Amino acid sequence: MDHVPLLEHSPARLAAPATHTLICGENLEVLPRIAGELPPVDVIYLDPPYNTGKREWMYDDDRDDWGEFMRERLIILRGMLADDGVVAASIGAQQVHELASLIQRTFTRHRVHMVTVEVSGGKSAGGVRQVAEYLLLALPAGFRPAPLPWALAQSEPRQPWEGLALSTAPKGRWPNQVYPVYVDRKTRAVVGVGDSLQDLLDRGELEDATAYRFSETTAPAGSAAVWPITRHGRECSWRLSRDAILAAIERGHIKADPTRMPGNPNQFSVKYLPAGATKRVESGEIDILGRDDAGALILRSHLPTSADIPTIWTRKEHHTARGTARLRELIGENTFPYPKSVALIRDILLAVSGNKPDAVVLDPFAGAATTFDAVCELNAADNGSRRAVLVTNDDGGIFEQVAVPRVRAVAAQFGVPVSIRG
Repeated sequence: MDHVPLLEHSPARLAAPATHTLICGENLEVLPRIAGELPPVDVIYLDPPYNTGKREWMYDDDRDDWGEFMRERLIILRGMLADDGVVAASIGAQQVHELASLIQRTFTRHRVHMVTVEVSGGKSAGGVRQVAEYLLLALPAGFRPAPLPWALAQSEPRQPWEGLALSTAPKGRWPNQVYPVYVDRKTRAVVGVGDSLQDLLDRGELEDATAYRFSETTAPAGSAAVWPITRHGRECSWRLSRDAILAAIERGHIKADPTRMPGNPNQFSVKYLPAGATKRVESGEIDILGRDDAGALILRSHLPTSADIPTIWTRKEHHTARGTARLRELIGENTFPYPKSVALIRDILLAVSGNKPDAVVLDPFAGAATTFDAVCELNAADNGSRRAVLVTNDDGGIFEQVAVPRVRAVAAQFGVPVSIRG
């Protein structure tokens, strides 16, 4: 593989930003050295020892000091992570709760979520069949994941209408969002709205919001007054102000259906098009088929654009057997235990860096260097320029026998430059 573009350089600096880097050394010693050489890291992927009690693998996986071992490294990594960066950690059942606690206490501005990932067809231990491990995601405020195609494909086509009642807002919080909506009893057309609580307060007809009572007495003949009430019968507010709903009615963005909520005294349930759906309608992404007899838009059902990360992943391409097959394809037979599937790491990186195609990805427990493989595959798929920085030690020959040959083979396959620091 002499044609693989490997770069030599001084130990004082990492390679140029476009160059991927594999470093051999104990991460506790390496990370402080490279912290000042890297830009803020966008994604830290952790695949630490699972502390399974195994001693016969290429590395010792039985540590009495596992918590302190991880805490020291997380503190260093905290200083390397960008303000809007993400931490993703794979871990087994043995230490999942301790690691979740350590991450939350270290990255205090992030929220931690756990994803269950099926990684095998099942291995029996003491009468319990183990099929899954866990992915911990530490996400910053305002984080928006990129969509996972397979997750979207599992979604059912649906209509974009949402309930107009805002159950979390008591009726006195926003007085201009409390008013009756009038619905024709026969046609279900929304024919108007009544005075808001704010209107009554402004005119001096009420002294305060607590005196306001929901009632049907103001409804025009042939119409029902619909009030903002939760499914459990509690008074609340609408999501739109009185002026906003009048404009939405004109555009056909308000509709009424018979209520199906036990405990709600309303005859009808009022729905509206939220801002995101309105933009998709106006852009033509959601087709308008016409208007119904009540004047509301008729829209073609669509797949949701939600990029939410599912909390259960059950895909065979994520199984460890796929990781073993890929490693064998690249370097032949090896003794590295349970390498991650490239598809699993690719999907993790897609979800957390799909909106950052130039992300810096740091893997301080690189092991078999699967993360490098996944970064190259993802870059090739979306024309990204993500940079992988991997650190691994050479316990049991991991660096020389597994990581280096794999990185060289992957670099040759994708035609990318990589710096290897022994």
